[in-house]
Amino acid sequence: RGDRLNQIDGSMPRLTESRRGILSSLRRPDHGLSGVVVDAADDRPIPSATLVARAADGQSRVAAVDERGRFAFEELAAGPLVVEIAAPGYVGERFRRTIPHRGELRNARVRLVPVRARIFDAWRRAAAPLYPTPRAAETMTPRELLHHIERQRLVPHEPLIALTALVEAAVWGARAPTTEDLATADRLAAALKPDS
Repeated sequence: RGDRLNQIDGSMPRLTESRRGILSSLRRPDHGLSGVVVDAADDRPIPSATLVARAADGQSRVAAVDERGRFAFEELAAGPLVVEIAAPGYVGERFRRTIPHRGELRNARVRLVPVRARIFDAWRRAAAPLYPTPRAAETMTPRELLHHIERQRLVPHEPLIALTALVEAAVWGARAPTTEDLATADRLAAALKPDS
C-alpha cells in the first residue's frame, strides 16, 4: 500500500473532462454532467461517493454514485455550476464549470485522493531530511526512522512520536483516517521543520 501512496502526484488533475472532438462544436448544447468517481491511487471506483451540484438558479441537487462509481445529473440550469464530491476516507474535491457545454462534461473522471495518502505524503516530506542517507529513505520504515532520530536527538521528540503513530494508524491501520487526522498530520509535520 505504501508504494501506491508514493505514486500519487499532487499536481494530477482531480477532474478529467472528455476530450472535445472536431465535431463537438456541432453538438447541441448539453445541460448534463456524468462520469465516474475513482480512487486517485489505483483508479478503483468509489461507490461511497456523493456529489452535490449547485446551479446558478440556486438549486442544489445531490447524486450518489452506483457500485461502479458512476453518476449523472441531467437538465441542469444554465450558468455557473459548482460541484462538490465527498467520500469517507478521501479528501473532498470541488470544481466549477459552466452549463451548457459541448459534451466535455460527459464521461468525466473525478479522482479523489485517499486521506491516508495525504497523511503519508505529509510524513514523507517532513521525514525526508531526517534520514541518515538518501538510500535509507527507500528501506527504513517510519518506526525505524523514529528510533534512529531518538538515538541522534535530531528533532523535537514528541511531534515525531505523534506523527509516526498517526502515519502507522492511517496507512496500515484498519480504520479509515479522517480529514481531521490529515490536519493533525500537517500540523505535526510542520513542527518537525528545522526552521519552526
